[in-house]
Amino acid sequence: MIKKFEGKVAVITGAASGIGRSLAYAFARRGMKIVLADIDEDGLNKVSHELKEIKEIKEIKAEVIVAVTDVSDRQHVEKLAKIAYERFGNVNILCNNAGIAYSGPIHLLSLEDWDTVLGVNLFGVIYGIHFFLNRMIDSSEPCHIVNTSSMAGLLKSSIPPYSLSKHGVVAISEDLSASFTNSNVGVSVICPSFVRTNIVDNTEKYKMLNPGVFQPTPEIRKRYNMDQEAFKKCFEEGMDPDILAEKVIKAIEEDILYVIPSPEVLPYALNRFERMQEDSLKLNKE
Repeated sequence: MIKKFEGKVAVITGAASGIGRSLAYAFARRGMKIVLADIDEDGLNKVSHELKEIKEIKEIKAEVIVAVTDVSDRQHVEKLAKIAYERFGNVNILCNNAGIAYSGPIHLLSLEDWDTVLGVNLFGVIYGIHFFLNRMIDSSEPCHIVNTSSMAGLLKSSIPPYSLSKHGVVAISEDLSASFTNSNVGVSVICPSFVRTNIVDNTEKYKMLNPGVFQPTPEIRKRYNMDQEAFKKCFEEGMDPDILAEKVIKAIEEDILYVIPSPEVLPYALNRFERMQEDSLKLNKE
């Protein structure tokens, strides 16, 4: 676990807005050196400028660099690790935070839809772990990996392929935590409900940068357009990401695996296990 943050190094993907931006602020206020990564170069530069302004006003000793990164591309993540280690010599905290939101009825999804959502949300985490973990272990310094999932990663799956990707992030985080108990590497997985982020708009940006993906059928488009405003409103009325970032800091300090900032939704997660129990009893009833 990490108790003292000043002078240590954090790498954050999806850092141009939302949870990633708030994590950057939280780390900067504690004097960390920060690598901001995102596909949104303008957004990255804006956050970097903001953090440097904070440094000038509050005399925070944060040092910030940016790296345009598509986490679904393993070569991009490999380059991100190279940039971080060449610049700072070490990484203490890795936040695999980048994510996109897209879903639809399974029978109407294209294979490209699956590839894209799993590429960013799940393989982005896998690549981050692959290119940073062994270096963290070798450093023998206190390190922590923070993977961003969702309450969708704990609930009965209902919004594929997004929910599948988030279940995968929870699973790999649990495995990583079990594998490195009592080591220098801690693990946390963030499972929030709605948070005030730009994930809907960012998904549209990703679509624009990657022509050919997320081409909904008329049926999906009709359903999406009906729900889009209500969906965006849920995020707009969600938790302040700055509050979530402080909960992540506490999880790092106290080596907490599951970061569930809205425990009132946990009963919904129990529905999944109740269905398991019901089906098991029915199956094994003589």
